[in-house]
This record gives sequence, C-alpha cells and structure tokens, in this order.
Amino acid sequence: AGIKSSTDAKVGVRDYLLAPKITLPPQLSKIQEAMRGGIRSTGAIINVIGKTSIGKTLFSDTLVYYWIFNSPLKPVIFSIERTAEELLIDMYSIHLKQNLTWFSDGQDAVEYLNQPDVVKKCEEVETNELGEQRFYIIDERKGNANALKKQIEKAIKQHNSKLVILDVLTDVLRSLPLSEQDDFMLWQKQMKKEGVVFI
Repeated sequence: AGIKSSTDAKVGVRDYLLAPKITLPPQLSKIQEAMRGGIRSTGAIINVIGKTSIGKTLFSDTLVYYWIFNSPLKPVIFSIERTAEELLIDMYSIHLKQNLTWFSDGQDAVEYLNQPDVVKKCEEVETNELGEQRFYIIDERKGNANALKKQIEKAIKQHNSKLVILDVLTDVLRSLPLSEQDDFMLWQKQMKKEGVVFI
C-alpha cells in the first residue's frame, strides 16, 4: 500500500489533467491566464501575501463571493477576524450591492433584509438552485491550530468542502512554536495530496 509503479500512476494522469479548474473573478483574468486557467481542483496551496491593512480580506472576500457561485469545489471559510454572522453579512452586502453595516440604525438594516426581493437575493447567497448550501463557515474562536485542523477535516468529511479559505492563517500560526507551525504546514501538504485546496 502506498507504493505505485509508473504504470499504476499512469491510470490517474488523464483524470488529473482533465479535472476542472477553480477560475478567478473576471477582473483577475490576467492572473488566471498566468495560472494556466486557474487553480487546480485536485489540490493546491495558494498564499495571498501583503502588508498589514493593505486589503487582503477585501481581496479574499471578492474571491469567496465569486467561488460560492462558480467553484467546482464547495468552499469552507475560516475568518479569524469575523464571526460567521459578520462573514455572511459581508457576502450579503456584496451580492446586494448595499453595505449592511452602513445603516446607522440596525433596525433599518433588518427591515431592509426583510423585504421580499431582498430575502430572495440573500437566499441566492446561501443555497443553490437545488437547495444545497453554497458554502460553510468555521466559527472556531477558542481553539488552537489543532482544533482548526479538526474543524477543517470535519468540513471536508461531512460537507465535502474541499476549498478551504483561511483568513488570516498567519494569525493562527504566529504565536505557535516553530515545530507546531511546521506540523501545520506538513498537515496542509498532506491534505493537498487528498485533493484539498487551501487559500
């Protein structure tokens, strides 16, 4: 077990090459072209790197919003800076083209969300035309890197969510000893081999 001949490996070559790619939003077409059509859905680790407060979360939200409608893999999002509710509000805001946090009175925002046409648009964000969930959110607040790994594995096994967006991974890892950081990165590489895509 675990050892393949080159002939054994040949069996999977066609599937690997024909696997659908995770495309990027239209405004990132040049990056997608440089990536030869997008991110391989067979497993990948993609890092979005930038200085503090440069807009990485806004950038990743743009990707998440696009992927919940267009990815061949179901996303699961872990946002260390936001609760599940805050993340969903941000996805609603993008879809509605109306920032829900800009209402000075929360009751006004709730009344806006209760309008029948707005309810329908919000449901488009939550579920697809078959009534399936479009994405999942890991709302782990108290755990460490091992707890996060368990939550990711749970999302993969229970919901087949193999597109994992970690915003911001460095916040999870920076306080850990180097050996534990290395363990997490090794675990990521192993999960990649199982077809998981990390952003």
